[in-house]
Amino acid sequence: MPMHFDIRLVAIWIVLLSIFFGVLPATSIADKIATLMEEVKTKGWIVFPARSDKGDWDLYRMRPDGSQRRNMTNTPEANESYPLFSRDGTRWYGSSPDAI
Repeated sequence: MPMHFDIRLVAIWIVLLSIFFGVLPATSIADKIATLMEEVKTKGWIVFPARSDKGDWDLYRMRPDGSQRRNMTNTPEANESYPLFSRDGTRWYGSSPDAI
């Protein structure tokens, strides 16, 4: 089953919990969420392993705001995890427990 989540819901929960515990005031919550989402929208990529529609584990990437999600490996015969990046960020490597 594919991993489905909405980064906006995660941001809303963080803000609501912060208000509940007194970290943030309750004024203009929607404005703060919108500002944060706009600020992180183009700040690099998040790469993560998730179960694909075919049942295997692939590496996906998305923007910090949850947009532009894409399967990077798409290999039903293998399960990838643990993405690693070169120091300059131009290359990546995903290890597979199936290779051991």
